[in-house]
Amino acid sequence: MALAAETHFYKLPEFIGSEVDPLFLEKQFSEIEGEACSITACWLRQLERLSADNPPTPDGRDGLSRAFKAGENPLPKLEIPAVNRQIMSDFIALQFFRTADARELLKLFTEASGRYQEGVSDDEARSLQARMLCQIGDGEGIVYEFARRIEKGVWMIAENRSEVPFHTSDTPVLLKTPDNRKWLKGPGIFEPGVYVVYAITPNYVLYCKERTWWQMLAPLDNCLSPVLISEEMAQHENSGHAGLSGRFVFSRADDFDEAKAFISDPENFPSLEVLLTPGSSKGDKCEPSAETAG
Repeated sequence: MALAAETHFYKLPEFIGSEVDPLFLEKQFSEIEGEACSITACWLRQLERLSADNPPTPDGRDGLSRAFKAGENPLPKLEIPAVNRQIMSDFIALQFFRTADARELLKLFTEASGRYQEGVSDDEARSLQARMLCQIGDGEGIVYEFARRIEKGVWMIAENRSEVPFHTSDTPVLLKTPDNRKWLKGPGIFEPGVYVVYAITPNYVLYCKERTWWQMLAPLDNCLSPVLISEEMAQHENSGHAGLSGRFVFSRADDFDEAKAFISDPENFPSLEVLLTPGSSKGDKCEPSAETAG
């Protein structure tokens, strides 16, 4: 999970030579990444059993679909203790806001606010991002609020058995609009219905659906999705990494033709000026229309 390609990406210059370790943030990330890895490993063991007990058909998992439509309760679920749900929510929120892209957006928004008349230096941007990330430990700030929104959501995990594996990137956490058609970047992340898409492995993806908008899916919380990921769906989810990654897209298969086609289309990339327009809700990148799980 080493997502930052830059050496000492989180090294804070203001603490160099002091009693505070300037790399303390990197070490804290390492700790929560270890916890998240243990939790997802437990999920994968459970998912193997759930998948075996609910074998898929070409159209999905008919048994789970019928149970959901019939309102049967309880549906077979993953065991996710509350403490693990909180840890993973914090982890996902930190992953979303820790990227180089997030730092650049924070720098641009800060400069647009006029607080720094001479502009924001790289070191200042690094420190601003660190303060934003550290606020989660104090139970305040945008990262904390985003983590609690994730924690309260409807969590579903969908299985991908297609020939197209899920990708990940240096922007591992993606946000999608409630119409399932656009990836969000910048403003709008707290809008009703906006949800998290996080690829756990090339074969499993976690959806954290904002609960008020997606309340009809509440019975599927902590469940294996009745929808089986198709090749088209996997390409659809992978387009988010192609469009929003800052440097790298990772795949177990050496096939990035779809990703290259997506980033070569200028219609998929609005100007950054749109992101900085006061009151704008267009902080997103479009993607090809396709069905999505859930």
